[in-house]
Amino acid sequence: MKERDIFYTVLSDYATTREDVDVFQWGKDDVLCMDYLRRSLCPRLVMTYGGCKTAKELWDRLNAHFQQEEGSLRIPLSEQFFNFIFDTNSSITSQIVELEKLRLKLADEQSVISDSLFVSLILHKLPPGWITS
Repeated sequence: MKERDIFYTVLSDYATTREDVDVFQWGKDDVLCMDYLRRSLCPRLVMTYGGCKTAKELWDRLNAHFQQEEGSLRIPLSEQFFNFIFDTNSSITSQIVELEKLRLKLADEQSVISDSLFVSLILHKLPPGWITS
């Protein structure tokens, strides 16, 4: 979209655009942008958001959809991390590696777990038989 200089249509409608275009050019660019966006979507999303009148409306609704979806994916990941249970029949090293993978996935989603919290979680979650004095 940027190569064709039509991306501005997802940022504002004609009344609020900062681009130096007339209403005819804006409408033409908006149609091209809408077409580009629709061709990029899976059929389910086209059916859901096909009634949008402008590229900006489609863009805003898709943005809200994916932000909501992204937020719902974080909850189970953080729950997996904080509810992790060590299995006494498996090696501690492999389980800590799994816990570290969850920590890295959370960091990728801007949910950083500090080293001290990570170590505290491991020590707190260790089964009583694994703690030696």
